[in-house]
Amino acid sequence: MDSSQIVARLVERTRDTPYAVTPLPGGARIGLNVADLRWTTLFHRSGLTIDHAVVLRFDDAKRIYTRHQESRRMSYRFGFDGQVVGASFRKDVFKGTQLSLQRGVVAGLHDDGSLARGYRFDSRELTALVDSVLVPSGWRRAMDRNTKIGLIGAIAGGGIAVLTLIGLGIAFLVAG
Repeated sequence: MDSSQIVARLVERTRDTPYAVTPLPGGARIGLNVADLRWTTLFHRSGLTIDHAVVLRFDDAKRIYTRHQESRRMSYRFGFDGQVVGASFRKDVFKGTQLSLQRGVVAGLHDDGSLARGYRFDSRELTALVDSVLVPSGWRRAMDRNTKIGLIGAIAGGGIAVLTLIGLGIAFLVAG
């Protein structure tokens, strides 16, 4: 299965869900469907203030994909009758790997007609959705650039902290 088929499968899997797939050159973006008024209204009523997305990059030759998460602050615009007209976004964007949970309360119906109460956004839903399509199709995940940089920074920072503590310990012993 090539990347265009993967994107088509993701579009199929997100139909009638609060997510939308946007094809990108060499990849795709899967995020909250803020273009659909019914979902935007649900997001607003649930108190969601952050738009979460997973951005995928594909290497068809190696059958490897990378994914990173993006978060943008979200606010809502209202019409004269108080209805949500749409969502707008602030420019502060996070890119990398993260876990985000937001909860709001709303009532609705499940597909079988039973009452549904509560809505919780969990960013793990998006990554699980991506992996549920790509992994069974024989694709392997590689670490994205932002996560690699963060990991290197964390390791380097930890190393510097350890060396600083050792240096302080030696200085304390020499001075004492």
